[in-house]
Amino acid sequence: MPTPDRTSPSPSKKRKLSPPSPSPRQNNGTPDINITAVATAAEDVNPTTATTNENRQNAFQALINFYTDGDLYDEDRTRRPYSLPPPPGSTPLEKMLWAAFLARVEEQDDQLVEYMGFHREYRAQIHELEEQREKDKRRMGELASRVGELMGRLRGERVREEGRVGGLEGRVRELEGEVDRLRGEVAGLKIREGRGGELRVVVGGMAVEVEPEEGGVVVVDKRVVEIMRETFGMDLG
Repeated sequence: MPTPDRTSPSPSKKRKLSPPSPSPRQNNGTPDINITAVATAAEDVNPTTATTNENRQNAFQALINFYTDGDLYDEDRTRRPYSLPPPPGSTPLEKMLWAAFLARVEEQDDQLVEYMGFHREYRAQIHELEEQREKDKRRMGELASRVGELMGRLRGERVREEGRVGGLEGRVRELEGEVDRLRGEVAGLKIREGRGGELRVVVGGMAVEVEPEEGGVVVVDKRVVEIMRETFGMDLG
């Protein structure tokens, strides 16, 4: 398939240029190469001189330098069209190579624009993920602080409960000792009543309490008095 003559770009391939920037941009120390100046230099080549081939090479090199080190984009990120004509005196083969070179540069530039778009999206996603990670780190720190606070409160509650249980257990032991002491002091004794009834004699301290049944008469035998005297050292009056 014959390669179309790209000495003048087709309307479909040309892109709208933004207004020129008021202040020229710097390219890492590399001086800007004006495409118009390159074209003018190419038109000034005298094909009749002995340096025609060198001038053509210089024109190609100027174009390569422009698209390698120069600014390919306007302020609105629109790629500049490739409308640089071939050097004067170029043969048909050279014109075809020139057009193929421009087409190749434009194709690579389009791929670069697409890659840069993907790269910007990727960087935006990375930035969003980094922000989310920072939020998660702060949230984890807050949760860790809250967990530590709750653990401290639980340990304090456990210590207080253990002290309370220990106090209750000590009180229970005291009450059990009191019960044992009361059981040792309280003794139920059975004596015979004159009418055959039974009396309960409660001995506590130095006193002896004789409780007859309701309506009964207390009759204490001398033998009981002697037993009480010999056993407890007390007299029943």
